[in-house]
Amino acid sequence: MLRQEINLYPQIKLIRTSVRWLSWKFLWLSNFIFICFFTLIYFSSLWNVHYLKAKVKQLTIQKNELQETFYKLKNTFPKMFFAQDMNQGITELKQEILIEKNFIKTIGNYTPFSEDLISLSNIVVPDVWLTDISIENGGETIVLKGMSTHSTNLRFFLDKISKDKIFKDYSLRANNIENDKKNNKENFTFTISMTKNLRDLTP
Repeated sequence: MLRQEINLYPQIKLIRTSVRWLSWKFLWLSNFIFICFFTLIYFSSLWNVHYLKAKVKQLTIQKNELQETFYKLKNTFPKMFFAQDMNQGITELKQEILIEKNFIKTIGNYTPFSEDLISLSNIVVPDVWLTDISIENGGETIVLKGMSTHSTNLRFFLDKISKDKIFKDYSLRANNIENDKKNNKENFTFTISMTKNLRDLTP
């Protein structure tokens, strides 16, 4: 008996299924997810920008407050504490003290006004009277204006002023002496300038 071989391979057909990797539904879903993701990132960025702006504004206010507080505290200390060179700061401080001393000496009254007025009230000469008294520069300059019925009385008045213990250190100068006739009487108007000598102003 002969052996017979039957080849069934050509009779078998392989069934191939087609796979669609990207469907329309999957494509729409993926696009929606991407849009939502980028939208979330966008709004997150906007929030971060807003937060940073508010933070910068708050820090700026704090900086201004701290700067104002610093300058207030700085003004309570001498400038020498903030100088780079301590010796220079000490020198500047000494100069400021010297300027303040000179200023106080300039505005200081070497002779109290009350003593000047009392001395003038004690100088009495008949037919001589004062109409104006001006004390200037802390008593260094005194200007007297008045009237007299005779020039001789005016000389007596000047002599008494020059011998007074309060005004002995002043230089006297009589000017603007004019003859003023009023009610048929001769009256002399005068102006006396009194300046304290410089040698008496030095300490």
